[in-house]
Formats: sequence, C-alpha cells, structure tokens
Amino acid sequence: MENTDLTFKTSKKTALPGEAHLSKRLFRLAELISPCRRIVDIGCDHGRLDLYMLLSGNAERALMTDLHEGPCRRAREMIRRYDLENRAELLCCNGLGERQLEAGDRLVIAGLGGLEISSILSRLSFPEDFSAVFQPNWNQAALRTHLASRGWSFEEEILEDRGWFYLFIRLLSPSKPRELSLIEAEIGPCWLKRGEKQFTETERAYFRRQRRLFQMKARKYPEFTSVARKLAELPAML
Repeated sequence: MENTDLTFKTSKKTALPGEAHLSKRLFRLAELISPCRRIVDIGCDHGRLDLYMLLSGNAERALMTDLHEGPCRRAREMIRRYDLENRAELLCCNGLGERQLEAGDRLVIAGLGGLEISSILSRLSFPEDFSAVFQPNWNQAALRTHLASRGWSFEEEILEDRGWFYLFIRLLSPSKPRELSLIEAEIGPCWLKRGEKQFTETERAYFRRQRRLFQMKARKYPEFTSVARKLAELPAML
C-alpha cells in the first residue's frame, strides 16, 4: 500500500531554480511517483528529477545512482549547490550496488534499455510497500517479459515530448508469474486489451510508427510478420 499522508504540492508553474525545471517527460515521471518518502533514481544522469522532487516537497529524501562518473560528478555538484547533502545520497555504481529497496520507496529507472533495466531489477528484492515507474528507451519487450515472469501486473502510457515518443511502464500489483507471447511482449498486453475509443491521438500516432518499424523488421526477421499484422489490427489503427 502507498503512503497517503503526503500530497503532490507543486505544478509546472511553481517557482523553482532553473535546474529544477523539467521537460514533459521528466515532469510526467515526477507525477507518477509523487508523493514519496524517498525517490530511488537509478541512472539519475544530471539529477534534475531528484532536485525537483526534493525542492518541491514531493520527496523527503533521494537515493541517486549512476554508473558513469561524469553524471555522478554533475549530480554531486548540484546536491552541494542546493545544500541537499542531508537529504540526498549519491552512489556511483551499477544499479543500487550493494543496497536494496526499502518499504515506502518509489523507484524510477528512465532512459535505459529494457535489457539493462531487467538486469538491474533481477538483483533487487521488492518490499511490500513499494512502487516503480520505468521509462525504457529501447527493448521494451525485454522489460515486459521480465516483469511478467516476476509476477507483476503493470500499466503503460505514451507521452510525446518535442517530437519523441516515450513509453512509461508503472507497476501495479503482484500477480501470478507468466510467460508473454511474442505479440504480448512486443506490443504490450495492456494495449491489446484496449478498445478503439480508449486510444488518444498520441497513442494512435505512436502505434502507427510502431507498425512501420515492425514491417521493416519483418523483412529481415519473418517472425515479426505476425507482430506487424497484429499492430495493423489494433483498434488504434482502425
């Protein structure tokens, strides 16, 4: 169960320092994980999402990690600049290193590939009071397959930001582990159940693009022909 004694306290128009101003993509991530006791941001990069969450009052603490020294250095400088050392912890490591999630954490992993996210998740244990949002930039099928195999149900949404489409996957609740078919993994079981009137224009544009991509992929890998055909049959395509 999620904590209910915190509220989402800010909006895009809240007066925050320039470094805390978020793109549509990052702001949507903030909305999906707010409010929380601690944001756990794996692959934090510049750390702007965490800065926003802390300064806006939507997170009490932050655990930030990144594999590369450059992003860690920039995030560390930012933490010092805003005097957040007592609220933000930064680790330069793969995933969470030797650490584990705690009850009440809100995990976010954004901008990595589905295989990378799955590898990180395979080394973590999940407490009961916990939620997570993932924004894989590629290999989304690998992440869906991993989540289903670990027994998680999830929902998805699409956001367009400056001409790019971003897929968000949010964990919902434990379920029974299961295997996804190729079509379920590549398209997403959530979308296969949607009716025509439930698709937004952004989602329709995204799946039109996905259909073209799978049509091209099927020329080299015939097994994807069925995926391209199923995409053409989605209510979003009608």
